[in-house]
Amino acid sequence: MSVKDQFDLQPPSISNTLLAGLLHRKDVRYILLFVSWFASTSNNSNPSKDDTINFRKGWNMIMRHILILITFMTLGIVGNVILNTPWGSGYINNQILTNVLKAVTYIIAVFPALFAFARAEARARDSEIKHQVAETLIDQQVAIDKLRDLLRAAIVKLFEGENLKYIRANISVVTESKLKILCSINMEFSNDYNVEFAYGQGCAGTAWRRGKEAVTWERWLPIVEPKAKLQPKKLKELWHLSDAQIKKTTGVFWIVSTPIFRYYNYETTVLGVLNFDGVEAPLRHPTKIQNETFHKDCADIAEHFGSLLVENNLV
Repeated sequence: MSVKDQFDLQPPSISNTLLAGLLHRKDVRYILLFVSWFASTSNNSNPSKDDTINFRKGWNMIMRHILILITFMTLGIVGNVILNTPWGSGYINNQILTNVLKAVTYIIAVFPALFAFARAEARARDSEIKHQVAETLIDQQVAIDKLRDLLRAAIVKLFEGENLKYIRANISVVTESKLKILCSINMEFSNDYNVEFAYGQGCAGTAWRRGKEAVTWERWLPIVEPKAKLQPKKLKELWHLSDAQIKKTTGVFWIVSTPIFRYYNYETTVLGVLNFDGVEAPLRHPTKIQNETFHKDCADIAEHFGSLLVENNLV
């Protein structure tokens, strides 16, 4: 299910609106949780640790609400007894104290309405935030779909004359000090569809390092490995791959990794890496990926992807 499908809200019916309004109250949801938890214990089944923690959290919240309600009810009753009965008025002969007590009882009287209004405002703010988040996710999903289309077009442009069904592409972005795949083409059912690389690890991580450390006129150059099917020992020595990464990428024949940059205020930042590779069979024209014109085309495409990542808030 796409993000848009998850957040495609339809106009609710009156009954659904009333039900949603009821279930938006945390205390009611926790009461339902308590009923579910009690039912599970009554059936001699052991509730999970998370269920127990949630139950205790909800129970504490309900108790706080009840305590607040009882406190205000008690104060209101005591205040009215003092103000409106001969027995109570005998304790207060000072007009100032009488006025203060009246003010307190008025505040207590309007507190439930004010509390309800504050809760409604909070729910409205939460709803607006969730709506904004949903809109952002939808926009990002549309942008990612566009990136996939451009990746597909890039494969067609760069690898004319090759068997395109064996050529894959992905955009990996720097996230939490690692390169993680944001979107890809022809990788959805591969073992390495979610592979991650650290700085300087593999062709992708090495391209990341080149983009940060190389001299200006060499930063944009792709990292090219025309013969990626090496012995595990060589892969560890040359590319610093782990056993898990080697196992995931055993079917890769060749790799081209190009840094993706953001240029801002005369500063260059590596956003990620544009990767092309081949599986199942080697290239028909293997010298293609070592051609200078091919490298410039990869750099141009990577620059375009960089601008799209920034425009769509994907990095």
